[in-house]
Amino acid sequence: MRRLYILLLIALLLTACQTAATATPASESSQTEEDVPSDEAAPEPEQPTIQEADDDNEDEEAPGSDNTGGPAATDLSPQTVSLTAADDTTLEGTFWPSDEETASGIVLMHWAPGDQTDWSDIALELRDGWGYAVLAFNFRGYGGSEGNRNDRMGMVQDAAAAIDFIKTLPNVAPDSVFAVGASIGADGAVDGCQLSGCAGAVSLSPGSYLGVPYSDALAAMSSTPVLCVAAEDDGVSPTTCESGNTAGTADYSTQIYPGRAHGMALFDQDGLTPPVLQLIIDWLQEQAEA
Repeated sequence: MRRLYILLLIALLLTACQTAATATPASESSQTEEDVPSDEAAPEPEQPTIQEADDDNEDEEAPGSDNTGGPAATDLSPQTVSLTAADDTTLEGTFWPSDEETASGIVLMHWAPGDQTDWSDIALELRDGWGYAVLAFNFRGYGGSEGNRNDRMGMVQDAAAAIDFIKTLPNVAPDSVFAVGASIGADGAVDGCQLSGCAGAVSLSPGSYLGVPYSDALAAMSSTPVLCVAAEDDGVSPTTCESGNTAGTADYSTQIYPGRAHGMALFDQDGLTPPVLQLIIDWLQEQAEA
């Protein structure tokens, strides 16, 4: 009996030990779960701040683009253009668009020894410094333009076509277009304005080179402001400018410089007061304020 009692006591003790052994892993597992950070306990991400900055920028247009992802409405790069004279002669040109919402336009007409590229630096100055939209082109027979450069009356049509053309370009005020030319372009400026109409013309070293007497062209555009520029020893140019004084033009002015520089060479002449480009810009600004 005593032996049986001892065996029962041993059995009870073994059962108690097995129960405690199985309870220990459950307790350890519960403790481990408490040590793992929950989603609520994790540090808050920076995403809300980043998202707010993105929202602020959604309505801002990136420089040089529009809000559709395409190019800017006004691309300021020089643009190669093609225009057609009244006799269907195709002319090549270069257009420097302005970033102004509405800009005055200037047509630049080259001289006989050169082509439209002679005006490139001046075109940039007029556009970047003063906000003008600028068109230069090659007369017929020059550069990539069709036709014969000896067709001087045809060049009158070229000048008129260029003035008409710039009036159709974006951001250009059609009632505020000026023509500026040197030598044959000096005559082209007034001859073209006579046919197509313009807000004013500047002639550098004219000489009635395109077959139309300079004073006759002025008389036909008597209400249009004109500035005529020449060097006193440059052949017929100074007397051609002086002939305009009797043409009956309401707003006609002249600037006669010393020396013999002709056409585009006037821009390179040292010691001229005021410098030719400054003279032209001042005159254009006066017309804008008139």
